[in-house]
Amino acid sequence: RLMSRIAQANVPSVRSCCGSGLSERGRFLTFRPLKLLSPALAGTGRIEAVEDDILRDRYFLHRFDVLRAANILNYCYFDPKTLEKMLANLRERLRPSGLLIVCRTMPEGTNHGSVFKLGEQGRFSLVAELNDGSEITELVLGLAPIQVTTSEPEPALLSAAAA
Repeated sequence: RLMSRIAQANVPSVRSCCGSGLSERGRFLTFRPLKLLSPALAGTGRIEAVEDDILRDRYFLHRFDVLRAANILNYCYFDPKTLEKMLANLRERLRPSGLLIVCRTMPEGTNHGSVFKLGEQGRFSLVAELNDGSEITELVLGLAPIQVTTSEPEPALLSAAAA
């Protein structure tokens, strides 16, 4: 509750900081923009960082080889059903055999994460873990498969067409 109140009280400052790129003093905290990529890495032209709402937006279908979700996909922010929806949306953004990296910095400062590979029927497999791995590993591995529809005609239609 306390964190929720602090967050609500600082919403205008966060919006101002994110929109202007300048530091902004809130009621309780000072907010500053965060660079997601180093200038050297961003300048290669081989890596693209995008801002996206992984709960709602359905853009970027099958566009990425690697997606990293850091400090967002965890149970302290979202319930399992919401996390499943986010994971399904992220899965749609990955190319076949793409990698999903889910990581989190714990309150004591340690990093935990898991790397998943997208396989057949949209199932993820666990490729690697850092420390204890992601707290949502079981949720990722248990994500419902993608329903594959075939473009082949029904057997009855095939035999009718051949007659």
